[in-house]
Amino acid sequence: MKSAILARSYAQAIFKVGKEKNLTDQIYKELKILKDSFNDSTILEFFLNPTLNAKDKTKAIEEIVNKFTFSQETKSFLMILANKARTSILPEIVDSYQTYIDEDNGVTRGEVISSHQLSPTEREQITDIVSKKTNKRVILTYKEDSNLIGGMIARVDGYTFDDTLSMHLNRLNEDLKRRVH
Repeated sequence: MKSAILARSYAQAIFKVGKEKNLTDQIYKELKILKDSFNDSTILEFFLNPTLNAKDKTKAIEEIVNKFTFSQETKSFLMILANKARTSILPEIVDSYQTYIDEDNGVTRGEVISSHQLSPTEREQITDIVSKKTNKRVILTYKEDSNLIGGMIARVDGYTFDDTLSMHLNRLNEDLKRRVH
């Protein structure tokens, strides 16, 4: 929990800097490159290693930063993270940063789980419906779940749109119970 709060604070700070200098997208791309590097277990273990001091991690960040042509804002930000021994929360910072960009652009993200793979046309229709319901531009990820009997579930912006066969059967069952009693 503490790391999530810290990540949001750092993300907000670098987002404000990026916004002032019109570099939000560039900073995001640069931070995303570093986040993706944390998928390498060796790199992740290095930055999570509590026996290494901030000086060692700072030196490693300096080497990484010098290999890429990052903006000065990103370089400075990464050096602050290294000096404060916060490099281990970089992936969380990047996720929080993306949330700030999305909010600034009126975008929301969500997930659609369906019983089968949806066609591009079906995906487009779902995106349009959810966009109208949320009054935001929506970016959806799609997953299949063979446990669903039919239909789909969309989770977006704190809302759940459940259009599964199970949900329809439950509603029918409840309606029948009310009518009987």
